[in-house]
Amino acid sequence: MALRAPAEDIAEDLDVPVLVLAGANDTVVDEEEARKITQHFPRGELTICANSAHLPMLESPQCVNEALRTWLARPS
Repeated sequence: MALRAPAEDIAEDLDVPVLVLAGANDTVVDEEEARKITQHFPRGELTICANSAHLPMLESPQCVNEALRTWLARPS
């Protein structure tokens, strides 16, 4: 993934809800970078999982589940 091409050039054209999940203790993609990524999407929303690092889906599944439940329950 470190070598993948950036997608910022298409992000602003996507008129769909986007959920970005990040870990508060991530040293690969820190919270500031996660916020910058989210801002590229017009309908982007960021959830920070407090007790995880780079893999919140493994380190904080309850945070990820709650974020997904809340996000999916919203009207698009």
